[in-house]
Amino acid sequence: ASRPRRVVARAAQLRAVPADRRRALTLPRRQELEVLEPSAYYSAEEVKALPRGPRNAGFPMAVLAVSHSWESEEHPDPHGRTLLMLADAITTAQAIQVSKGPYTWQTLPSRVAVFFDFCSLFQPPRAKEEPPIGEGPTMALRAALTRMQVWYAHQLTTCFFVTDGNTETANDGSHTPYHERGWPTFEYHVSAIGKAITSSGWPQLVDVGLGVDTLFERGVPLTPAALEHLLESKRFTDGTEP
Repeated sequence: ASRPRRVVARAAQLRAVPADRRRALTLPRRQELEVLEPSAYYSAEEVKALPRGPRNAGFPMAVLAVSHSWESEEHPDPHGRTLLMLADAITTAQAIQVSKGPYTWQTLPSRVAVFFDFCSLFQPPRAKEEPPIGEGPTMALRAALTRMQVWYAHQLTTCFFVTDGNTETANDGSHTPYHERGWPTFEYHVSAIGKAITSSGWPQLVDVGLGVDTLFERGVPLTPAALEHLLESKRFTDGTEP
């Protein structure tokens, strides 16, 4: 899991350059980032040691799982739009309290581990000229993909959904919108099954496209059969995308 300040810092660099030069500053793959910036990652022991939320909220973990669509099979965010939305959302969630009626939620912790698939998991070659990633990383990736749902469905994680909202991403034709994608739809629905909605803690479900200051409203959980039927109408990639 990554440190949020790295996400925010990379977004600041991206924002400072013209749009046609942003490709070089987009988020790198796991195998590249851990070489370039090894301090960007928390160890498992460090994640376990992060302060937990309050008892009345069920002691939520300071772990943030990001659900987002991929704009291309080679890179999920080649123009940095998802990165900018995510960085703004994290910064805002750590600074403002969300209120509804007489209830006010806490802010997102300043120290939180961020799971973003492209940076958190080893990525397989996505072009013919790329070398294989090796047996160890390949086994780690396969093991991670079989348990991906835990990041989102776990009762104590926090999930940010980088939906398209009103941004240009939804309208420029560059990719299929979030709610039309298979994996994002799956993550969106399983995330809402068991998380607490008590104002004793911070909001554990955030639709970034609608705004961090908008309290997430979840519907009745779908049955497995209903979710399977819904997913049949969504677009999946070739299976290499987490």
